[in-house]
Amino acid sequence: MPWGLLDAAGAFLTFLVVGSILGGVVLAALRTRAPAVADAATLPVSLAMLALSVVAWVAVRYPAHVRALFGRARPGRRDVVFGIGAGLAAFVVISVGFGGLLQLLVRLLQRELPPVQQELQALARDPSTAPLLLIGAALVAPLAEELFFRGMLYPALRNHLPAWPAIGLSGLAFAGTHYQDSLDGYLLVVVIIFPLGMVLAWLYERRGTIVVPVLAHAVYNLVQVVLLIKGTPLAAG
Repeated sequence: MPWGLLDAAGAFLTFLVVGSILGGVVLAALRTRAPAVADAATLPVSLAMLALSVVAWVAVRYPAHVRALFGRARPGRRDVVFGIGAGLAAFVVISVGFGGLLQLLVRLLQRELPPVQQELQALARDPSTAPLLLIGAALVAPLAEELFFRGMLYPALRNHLPAWPAIGLSGLAFAGTHYQDSLDGYLLVVVIIFPLGMVLAWLYERRGTIVVPVLAHAVYNLVQVVLLIKGTPLAAG
């Protein structure tokens, strides 16, 4: 891929500045017409701005290589099956298995896990906002985040590093963007999301197409959001 780490930083800065302004305008307009769903629209609108920032940056800097954001290989049916299966496996191993071990460890230490996902839980409990939450987390988030973290950032890291250090760093960067209200909650989410980010980067490295991590990410998030809507949230997601 022709872009580097400075390009990835530039695209992310564009998202933070220009994307925030444009997203703010969209959300302000939505609040005047449908204030009840404006909060639920924050996630999909923000993530859409991330995707647009990444594509726009590459389109301006490397117009002949926009297609490369989606990977070096053409996806096939096996990639679809691989992605869906990987998403289910990641959910079981990371959220259920690893998350359950963290909960057990905290209980043994006679402490409590910090609250996380509070805003998402509130949106999930409201029938008027739950559909937008589902769309944002299971559709917009996987595409937007995979475009940046696997489509742009990971290849930039891979230009300078072997696979596993690049997988680790991209996973850490991915986890680090999942902000929470408290430091303890943020650290908990980072600990759980970090291995998910590594899995998604490994899937991209192995299959060569962003379709696989997008599908895995979508399945993982879909299960998380369905559990939130049903009122059975896990530690993080």
